[in-house]
Amino acid sequence: MLLGSLLLWLAQPGTARLIGLPWAPLGLAGWFAVTPWVWLAMRDAPLRRMGWVQVWLGGWAYWLLTLYWICLPHPLTPIGWPLLAGYLAVYPLAFVALTRRAIRAAPVWVAAPLVYAGLEWVQAHLFTGFLMGALSHTQAGSPIVMQISDLTGAYGVSFVLTLTASCLAPLLQRDANRGRRFAAATTAAATVVAVLYYGQVRLLEASNPAAGPVVGLIQGATLATWDPDPSRNQTILDAQLRLTRQAAEEAAEIGLRPDLYIWPESMFRAPVVTLGNQVKPTDQLPEALRRFGIGADQWFSGLSAEQGAAFLLGADRFDMVASEDEESGFAQTGYNTAVLVDADGQLLSFYDKTHRVPFGEYIPFAKNMPALYFLTPMSGGLGEGEGPVAMPIQTAGGEFLLAPNICYETVIPHVIRRQVATLSEQGQRPDVLVNITNDAWFWGATELDLHLAVGQFRAVENRTPMVIAANTGLSAVIDGAGRVRRVSERMVEDVIVDSVPLDPRESFYSRHGDWFALGCLLGTVVLLLAALRPRSNDAPPADA
Repeated sequence: MLLGSLLLWLAQPGTARLIGLPWAPLGLAGWFAVTPWVWLAMRDAPLRRMGWVQVWLGGWAYWLLTLYWICLPHPLTPIGWPLLAGYLAVYPLAFVALTRRAIRAAPVWVAAPLVYAGLEWVQAHLFTGFLMGALSHTQAGSPIVMQISDLTGAYGVSFVLTLTASCLAPLLQRDANRGRRFAAATTAAATVVAVLYYGQVRLLEASNPAAGPVVGLIQGATLATWDPDPSRNQTILDAQLRLTRQAAEEAAEIGLRPDLYIWPESMFRAPVVTLGNQVKPTDQLPEALRRFGIGADQWFSGLSAEQGAAFLLGADRFDMVASEDEESGFAQTGYNTAVLVDADGQLLSFYDKTHRVPFGEYIPFAKNMPALYFLTPMSGGLGEGEGPVAMPIQTAGGEFLLAPNICYETVIPHVIRRQVATLSEQGQRPDVLVNITNDAWFWGATELDLHLAVGQFRAVENRTPMVIAANTGLSAVIDGAGRVRRVSERMVEDVIVDSVPLDPRESFYSRHGDWFALGCLLGTVVLLLAALRPRSNDAPPADA
């Protein structure tokens, strides 16, 4: 179990940088990472209680290694590190346990990948979901393998990797007969050839993309801190403005003019205040409430007038609604927001984060027990957005639609897919996905690499390019095939100016969702039920 955990950790994005080796060779370990787990599931000898504890500890070791960066944001977050790792370690344990049962009804190269992909779907949904560091993400450096994600989601890549790893286990078994070995080898070879062929075809289709809007990604290097500093907001704004001017100069040197500048999550430090969730300038608010938004509208007009371009800004939005219970007459709700300001300095639209991070942006159950917030560094939870927003920007090449998302929303496949599908049904299919994030909390750790990898998969799944503006990195431009065209350095100030490559192709996964993963989950249930049937003593299992 520990060997499998080590192989899976080595294959994940960012690990190679830690140990000074190229990522590509280590990514190959993802094809064999779960072989030791499959081998364990195929053992004839029963696992006693201590054996199951060891299986869980092996999974726990993987998640402890992969999620070490959870300890970095705050002195209290190390408490959650072993707890989250312990919860996620249940999935490798469940994989071994369920596969041991399922191979009584089907060959291991059928049972194991069904179980693995089905459990990944559960992991992505249970307790708001978490799917960073998944098996599929080991292939973020191999775009040819990622392409099947537009059919199956990233779950399909995990399925294929588990299938090939499961075929390897019988090949290494001394007592396996020739028929089983031949079937395993043939199944593995046919699967790999099919995946590579499909990937090559899809990559060739995307070889000459049309040019989309020119974007300037403004990556500051504002370090994370909990210490109050009255001058901090102005310092951040000044740094972002300086980098914006630098991006304009670099663009002019290569003959480009950005249509849109994008600032990362929470880097626009002048609070944006709205009344009743309406897009209105702050001067329409009651005078008593303008103190929350002093300078926001002036910044909007100043930025646009200086650069002659639109801005997508990560901001704190405060919405006011009339309330007789409040002394001021208004109740206030805060949101983690992306605001779009056009080239004339007008606030056009905003997107509020819909998938909030538990214990980071809100405390579960605290709505009815506000006292829970006194146990955390948060002063109160953030509000939940109403849904996706298509933001139009005008360029010399026409109008393009942007669909912003914020921070960890890209970690959950169905969150981004649902946004794209919803907007498409409304006749507003986005041309570009935009992720704004503030990963300064992780101090350049492998979280940045893992976060970039999930962005690559979301681009392939929805056949929509994605641009990422990240405070301290990694900012990037990703095409609809999941290939990283440009990427920044970490923990430094940086700017990226590039034309976004458009991808007009439609995605089966975007239209039909998690059909594949749910099918794997259903297949697992069917195999488990079939395995309950009594078997005659002289009848061997389907595979062992």
